[in-house]
Amino acid sequence: DFEWLDPAGNVAYSLTGGPESATLSVPAAATNVDDTWTCSVNASDGLAVGPAAQETIVVPNNDVCSGLSFDGIDDYAHTDAKLDSILTLGTDWTTEAWFRINSEPGATAAIFSTSCRYFGAYVGTNGQIRGYRWGNSSSWMEGATYVADGRWHHVALVTTDGGGADGNETALYLDGQEEVRDSAVDDMNSWMLVEWVLLGASSGTCNSSSALLNNFEEHFDGDIADFRVSSGERYTNAFSPEPFLQDDATTLLLWNMEDNGSTLADQSDNGLSGTISGAAVTAICAGEDLDGDGNPAYEDCDDNDPSVTLCLSTWNEVTPASSLGPSGLAMGSMAYDPSSQRVIHFGGEIATYSNESAET
Repeated sequence: DFEWLDPAGNVAYSLTGGPESATLSVPAAATNVDDTWTCSVNASDGLAVGPAAQETIVVPNNDVCSGLSFDGIDDYAHTDAKLDSILTLGTDWTTEAWFRINSEPGATAAIFSTSCRYFGAYVGTNGQIRGYRWGNSSSWMEGATYVADGRWHHVALVTTDGGGADGNETALYLDGQEEVRDSAVDDMNSWMLVEWVLLGASSGTCNSSSALLNNFEEHFDGDIADFRVSSGERYTNAFSPEPFLQDDATTLLLWNMEDNGSTLADQSDNGLSGTISGAAVTAICAGEDLDGDGNPAYEDCDDNDPSVTLCLSTWNEVTPASSLGPSGLAMGSMAYDPSSQRVIHFGGEIATYSNESAET
């Protein structure tokens, strides 16, 4: 006889007179980090009952699919502590998140930012990724990749500090590739330490000695799943993003978007919780596989159609910028059209996508 108890101690499933083994599958959307599920087994051959056995399973971070959905109007989330509890001036840090946005915003939209905008990652009105760091030689760090396509993307802002005039650099990475890099003309302003970190918005409030946040702006209309702040330059070259961001020795703050009411729990155990204002906690994440084709959402052009198992829209050959194809794509670049399942090579060649191979 088998019996499974959910984290509240209720019987979620039971099986009497079953086989020698049984498996219970619980959807990731129905679990929370650190949930404990218990399985009890009573052995019996129909005549005698053997000794009982019990096993518990604790849900780890990478089994949980959870994110925040922002309405682009007045939703946001913020750290409960100010930056002086998270970062140290004169050191380097990395801020990163998974996000998706379906259309170009009417104004710059913040994925993550700070009050008074000291650093952050954003989507511009042209639908392209952009970054910001106070003191950079350029006002904005303009990326070249279009991200308002309804697909999951990973963004990371790697910030160096303490190098003095022209001794600091900031690098913006998208989906593991460096988009743009810029130098800073000075070290970070110490006023940054009295600001908050925000998701889904920025705030015009500056030098915030009070406990109040206001003047919200740059609202994000889309989803954010997983947010992490780390000490040091976590990325210095191209990398493969983790579909579920994990806690490690350099993690300063980690939100897997597990909420307790309106509170975001810090999975880094550093106690840096956050507060949700308006944004909805939903069972979404970049690592989900809705159509069960074995490809996570961030790699799948259509995660609701198991026949579409590969997305090649990130393929791009380096070619001279003087020759442009449709939609401003450089001649020689490739794009995947999920509706026709065709890989189009802007240069005259067309390939049909079939069974994870390209056939001319």
